[in-house]
Amino acid sequence: MTKDIDWQAWNGDFDLRGMGRNGERPDPDKIARVDVLRMNPIFAHRCRELILAGMTEVQAKVLLYEVSPKQTPPDLINYFQQIPGRHKRLATEKFENFALLGITKNLAFGDREMINSQIVVVGPSECGLSAIERLLLDKDLYFTSITLLVPEGVTVGGVGNTLTGRNLVKLGLECRITLLAAEVVSLDRESRIVGLSNGEDVNYDYLVLTAGLQDQTRCHLQRTAESKFSSVVTIQELLADSSKGLPERRQNIIVYGSEIDAYHALSLLEARGTPRERVRHVIPEGVVSPMAECLKSAAGMLNLGLPDTATMTLVEVEEAEENKLICSFEVRNIQVAVRDSVRCPALTTSFAQVRDEITEEFKNVDEQCDVLVACDTGDINPSLFQCINESSLVYDGRLVVDQDFQTNDPRIYGGGSMAKFSRSVHPCLKMETCNSREVGQKLGESLVRHFKLQSLNVHDPPAELGPPDFSMSKAVGCTLPGAAFFVFAGTKEAMAKPSIEAVEGGRCLSTKTADAFFQLNLDSSMVVCSAIYCGRMRVSAPRLSCIVGLPSAYLNGIVEKYDNKDISDLMLFLHGGWAEALYHDRFSELRASLLKRTSESKQNESDSEPDAWLQSHVREEVESFIKANLHELPAYTITA
Repeated sequence: MTKDIDWQAWNGDFDLRGMGRNGERPDPDKIARVDVLRMNPIFAHRCRELILAGMTEVQAKVLLYEVSPKQTPPDLINYFQQIPGRHKRLATEKFENFALLGITKNLAFGDREMINSQIVVVGPSECGLSAIERLLLDKDLYFTSITLLVPEGVTVGGVGNTLTGRNLVKLGLECRITLLAAEVVSLDRESRIVGLSNGEDVNYDYLVLTAGLQDQTRCHLQRTAESKFSSVVTIQELLADSSKGLPERRQNIIVYGSEIDAYHALSLLEARGTPRERVRHVIPEGVVSPMAECLKSAAGMLNLGLPDTATMTLVEVEEAEENKLICSFEVRNIQVAVRDSVRCPALTTSFAQVRDEITEEFKNVDEQCDVLVACDTGDINPSLFQCINESSLVYDGRLVVDQDFQTNDPRIYGGGSMAKFSRSVHPCLKMETCNSREVGQKLGESLVRHFKLQSLNVHDPPAELGPPDFSMSKAVGCTLPGAAFFVFAGTKEAMAKPSIEAVEGGRCLSTKTADAFFQLNLDSSMVVCSAIYCGRMRVSAPRLSCIVGLPSAYLNGIVEKYDNKDISDLMLFLHGGWAEALYHDRFSELRASLLKRTSESKQNESDSEPDAWLQSHVREEVESFIKANLHELPAYTITA
């Protein structure tokens, strides 16, 4: 043990407030670090006393232990509390490459329950990883058996993701859970066994399905051929390059799909040296992606020339010599001829006569390429869908779950883009429009609540808590050809209908510079419902998400200044020093506290000076927030 610690690094990357009294940060002078953690099994029954004796020896009240990636789990890890990593959104961030465990006297002798139930999580999506994070960070329960199925490894990050590699390192996944590189191919609900693609069988007590949606072009093609189509790659494989040498040994490439991932693929190929004339972008017939249309509108505002597209539907792929592909596309040619002389008072008759003038022709077009990059609309993995279907789990376009994220089998949970709430819970809400991390956190909370009730021998479910509410905004984005970036951050309502147009009763604030187009959409209540960026400078999607959902009054008089033409660059304005607090990872806690104060003020309207009472408490809380985080808010000062 040693008192030689890097307090600024720990406090900057981890939320240490749980280690101090009353949720406060511990005194740095009372913290020690343990470098080696070993225990002779003979003294295992006295381990807590020995740990506390060591802390007394070095005069520490908090003992912290750093766990590096791929490190073997240390002895006595179950006595330590995992310290939550901070999801920082500040512009300058130092990254520590370890997870952090901590113990105090209260934790050492606390009554923490061991949960030995086998929990299997299918899919390393942001929702699934966030659910695991919630389980691992629980202070009352210690989960000993969590398995995560990662068919293609754990890949996070990107323009629009809020969960990054640094967040995973802080979580210490490889230290606390088992990772299996396989996908589900069979499900036995009665025996509670999942069969994996590597031939193994895994038992589960609780199964969590968070596999998300992916392009299934390759799977659809394999229904009619035995070939594995090694030259058909997904956007994930293109990102990883999959040791295929892309695009060095490839000449002609087709990017197929209407989603924004297709533009991301085009930019990746361009960045790797593939000439634009060697790449063709094909969009399937009749498929329109609202987000892609929003992207094209924003790119048009910046006069950013996107590659031309062809509209035709892929129906078949054959492998030719030298690993080349022959892609067969179906092209629909519609001809409409309307005769001016046709006039009929009866609507049905008129429609019939006009319809007779419509001719529809189909023809097949063969295109040869070296690589087909599949970026079509995502869907559930066919093998997983077959398991769900054969196991009689309710599926209605998505896996149906209740307010507790449980399917019709209480041992099986679901969440993320592959799931949806039953119509009695959320009749119109699409889970994929919600913030994936927030969905995962609430899914994890549901599991934790279940185990805590189980430990209390509560067999009858408590009174319904009601459907879960999702308030966090979501962001999506991609890189674009021409070294540009696109980000769309919005509320769940805006994500359901992404558009560059103003919402009904609202207004748009937009600016365009030589390098960027930026737009804020305000609803009828002057609350920011979406933020759209397209430009040559990479921006932080999580930072844009912080602004979405805030009343415009939080944004330093932005509407008045915009109307007075005092703002020439909205993006630059929102990155001013005054806005640092808005991007702080604890600002949401401050805002929630202020809203609570406002509610209390309304209840105390009988007081002689309610406004003065509210102003006093608001000022006190804001000053307390700034003082506690002053080293991370250099633009702020506290005056006497």
